[in-house]
Amino acid sequence: MAGSENVFSIIQMGAQAGTAYAPGTAVAATILLPVESPVTFDLDRASQYPKQDRGRNARNSAGQGYHGVRASGCTLPMQASFEYLMDFLEMHACGGVVPTGSFVWAYPFEATTPTAVPRTIEGGNTDASQTQMRLTSCLIDSLTMGFPDIVAPGAFPWTLSATVLGFDREISALTTSGAGTDEIQGIAIVADSGTFTLAFNGATTAPLSYAITKADMQTALRALLTINGANCTVGGTDGGPWTVTFVGSLAKQNVPMIVANATGLVGTPHSVTVTQPTPGVPATAVAARDGMEIMQGHLTSLYEGTTGTAFAALAELAGHFKSYTQTTTRSWAQRAYGGATDVPVRYGMKEMAGGTFEAKIGISATSKSDFHDIWNAASPAPLGERRWRIKCVGTGAKSMIIDARVGIMAVPDDDVDGERVFKVTGEFVDDDALNAPLQWTIANSIASL
Repeated sequence: MAGSENVFSIIQMGAQAGTAYAPGTAVAATILLPVESPVTFDLDRASQYPKQDRGRNARNSAGQGYHGVRASGCTLPMQASFEYLMDFLEMHACGGVVPTGSFVWAYPFEATTPTAVPRTIEGGNTDASQTQMRLTSCLIDSLTMGFPDIVAPGAFPWTLSATVLGFDREISALTTSGAGTDEIQGIAIVADSGTFTLAFNGATTAPLSYAITKADMQTALRALLTINGANCTVGGTDGGPWTVTFVGSLAKQNVPMIVANATGLVGTPHSVTVTQPTPGVPATAVAARDGMEIMQGHLTSLYEGTTGTAFAALAELAGHFKSYTQTTTRSWAQRAYGGATDVPVRYGMKEMAGGTFEAKIGISATSKSDFHDIWNAASPAPLGERRWRIKCVGTGAKSMIIDARVGIMAVPDDDVDGERVFKVTGEFVDDDALNAPLQWTIANSIASL
């Protein structure tokens, strides 16, 4: 998409009401997403001036022509965890899932009318003065997840990359769970006449009268480059004492203390005292989920068998995974119609949902007969279809299971750290027991989204 100019290191998410067909309106974020790298919020206005990036300009702004229907999006890169995968599957596979038993979440990759639940995704930076934005009514069009070649020594976490489609990109501050506090500093003076100066973060005012009004003190402080305009207000009493409240770009943070110089004052005694009655407190960000545990490739096993074998009865393969990657695609289309808005109003699907996989598997008598020989047969079963159960275990009762019906397309040899392996590639095929090509089942300690 065009217009990629907003790169954010803080990503937050909240679940909107409704479905793909009626996505509802933007909502406040409820969780922090621990993304692996900065995220760019894109915007494509389908403009006749695609090189001019003017943000959300007025419709038919004079001299600017039209900007057309809007669409937004981003790519979310994360390590896959037992506690967060559900949020991605709600936008991609199946929405509104309620956990059963000890927090077991089951997400079929729907073959029927989509129930995916859109999200509002917020983006910002650690520097609060940077522009913050949100994407509205977001669904995941393509989800790639898996783990790399397992060799020793090393760590091989599951990662995921989600291609997000949204209806609009809007200027909006990050949701905070705590409002924060603006810092207030107090200034008190004792003198009969003369002048004094105030310095903030290295910049110093001109000499100020000992009886200066609060309005004139505010003007003097705002003139400092380190305060830079209306980022403080001065209250109190003309002639002192005064209070300085830091606002604007200096709001809700612990700012440097004002430094007073009283050498120009006259009086016995004479002094200027600066205090901090109210320290600045940053607004607290929405929190990440507790107990996050990353899924690990070396703790992932493959169970497989014929299409007539129940998933729970599949046999564990003797030659385990060396690597695994799958990509599922929904083929979402952002539907736009004539009306009163320049943003899409619902989602549709351009074609059937589907998915592909690639697995590197150790060679054994079982993997040879169940993968290579079936694929290589003169008259194989349709596509060399098998049932697979991919199971990743975590601590305690945590697990992630992918049940899938796979159509094997090729089984060439490959190499992992000097070991010859099969590289099994194929696609997911609809399975009657799942009423879908595949299903994710996640067990964790999360009671609700």
